[in-house]
Amino acid sequence: MRPSTSDVVSPALTRVLLALLRVYDRDGRATVRDVQTEAGHRSTAHTHKMLVELARRGLVTWDAGKDGTLRPLVWPVNRWVMEAGAIAAVTRHRRWV
Repeated sequence: MRPSTSDVVSPALTRVLLALLRVYDRDGRATVRDVQTEAGHRSTAHTHKMLVELARRGLVTWDAGKDGTLRPLVWPVNRWVMEAGAIAAVTRHRRWV
């Protein structure tokens, strides 16, 4: 069974997710602005929009209205994966065969 297009994370979303993983790993907490800076985006609104999409897919979460509560729900398989700019993560409810 192949993943549908809704199961595939685009390169732009992957870039934001990897930026979140780097910030969270480095600082132990993350904000939208931290992720924006790490991802190299100019707009906080654009970064927030992408984080909302990642949350919709069950890959990140945060406590609304509280600073520094943004956190990933997935982790790279190996540290070199995160540093190489790619992620290999399996979500809780999906298994690709």
